[in-house]
Amino acid sequence: MGLKAVKLIPPKAQRVIEFYGSDIDDYISAKDDFLRINPTCHYIVSNNFDVKINKVDAIAFDSSAFAVLPPKKLTEVINHVSKKLNDDGIMIFELENIGSAENIAAIVTGQPPISKATLTIKQLREAIGNSNMNINQTMNLIRNIDISPKITDIAKTDLKISHYAICTVKKQAADKIKKTLIQCQLGETLVCAGVRINEPNRFISTQPGIFTISRSPSDGIRVTNNPEFLRRIFINQRVSFNSVDMGIKIYEMLVNNNYVFVGEMDDHPILWKDKYEENQFINFIIAHGIQTSTKVLGEFFKRFNPNVKVFENQLSELPPPRNFAEEKMQNRPVTIFFGALNRDRDAEELMPMINKIAAEYGDKIAFNIISRQALFDKFECVNKNYIGDKTKYDGQFVSYDLYQKTLRNSDIALLPLMDNIFNRAKSDL
Repeated sequence: MGLKAVKLIPPKAQRVIEFYGSDIDDYISAKDDFLRINPTCHYIVSNNFDVKINKVDAIAFDSSAFAVLPPKKLTEVINHVSKKLNDDGIMIFELENIGSAENIAAIVTGQPPISKATLTIKQLREAIGNSNMNINQTMNLIRNIDISPKITDIAKTDLKISHYAICTVKKQAADKIKKTLIQCQLGETLVCAGVRINEPNRFISTQPGIFTISRSPSDGIRVTNNPEFLRRIFINQRVSFNSVDMGIKIYEMLVNNNYVFVGEMDDHPILWKDKYEENQFINFIIAHGIQTSTKVLGEFFKRFNPNVKVFENQLSELPPPRNFAEEKMQNRPVTIFFGALNRDRDAEELMPMINKIAAEYGDKIAFNIISRQALFDKFECVNKNYIGDKTKYDGQFVSYDLYQKTLRNSDIALLPLMDNIFNRAKSDL
């Protein structure tokens, strides 16, 4: 048992309190997970509402800390604890859903209830409403289980929801929040979107009043005229418009609805030269600004648009630590990661040398080869593992998560890059 809403805590938070129930001996804190995101944070885990710390950026309540309190008592606790919070800090409540399918199934079969909560989501909202905090966002943590509509109707509850999460801010701070909508059109979802769009969006949406949404080009571009969103941003990630006219029409639609239009590209367009020349690089010309990943790309895009900002690629969190001493004692093969995604030719001149080493060391080394069948076949070695699924993505790519996981679990990484314009624009290795 432990806090699941750790990703709702703002990554830049320097002081955090996590509260849990006083009667829990085996509580699993989210502290280690958050410190992988922000290692410099002063993170306190406590079952005492009088913990001695002030000027806190975020306070997170696990369900066990408050879910058995009556609403009036909870309001008192909120007002008391909020004094520790910075004026612009946030308070997060994660509440078990006593109406979840698992909890109801346990009760009707004569088993002890899974959830110890007695507070309902409605009562939690009322307690917050009567306090000096204001609800900013509400989210549901949903389990992927099959439930018939008939059962749902009978239960009159959200059976698939295991936990509710509510983010709140101080009422005086809520009045100053300018709601911002960030809409993203994703041209590539397997590799680039995670680092360039999804993770940044997840981080920034922990800030009060910022909402993000991503769609594929097939969904079309939908704009909003909702006056709630005083600031509106549209990010076009790697989507090349079919023509100059199409680009201009999209630009006019966005501007007429008070959007800032940002182009996102983290590869050199030379790989798709014909496509971009055909539409006269309209994607980059009409944008209010362009964001990219390297200085080389930044200089290139300034040919089309003076407003360019370089955001270098980053890890969203540190990987779990490895115990290299323990691994050495296992006497396992040295694992070599070979990542040449979409760059088969970059690797070819290394193959004779690699195969010579593989023949010399035999089963003392192993190769993890990322999703390139042609390259995999050229490895003449005892231990070689094909990483990927030949039935997905034409057998040519893997998800970025799998790429990172394989890289982290290897001892040596070979990432061959020939000297050319496209590779010079890539992120430093």
